[in-house]
Amino acid sequence: MGFPTFKYHPNPIETGSIGSSSEVCECCDIARGYIFTGIIYAKDDIDNICLWCISDGSAAEKFNGTFVDDYPLKDAGIDDAIISEVCERTPGYNSWQ
Repeated sequence: MGFPTFKYHPNPIETGSIGSSSEVCECCDIARGYIFTGIIYAKDDIDNICLWCISDGSAAEKFNGTFVDDYPLKDAGIDDAIISEVCERTPGYNSWQ
């Protein structure tokens, strides 16, 4: 099982968005050794999501959530396919607003 790659966030470990963990992913129920350290913007509080469920979009779909706000991207006229990849299949990161 290879480590997922993210076109729009190529170094999620370096940014602190992904960390080593023995926790079980709340989406796939598998402990894969890494967990997303950020938040998914969803109705429910979700604490543990693996990279694989972010990468294939299953976490965003299952929890009806996103990893970043799509408004600035839509406002900038970014293509919908890119917005979907960034918001639903790419780990977000903490930053100053």
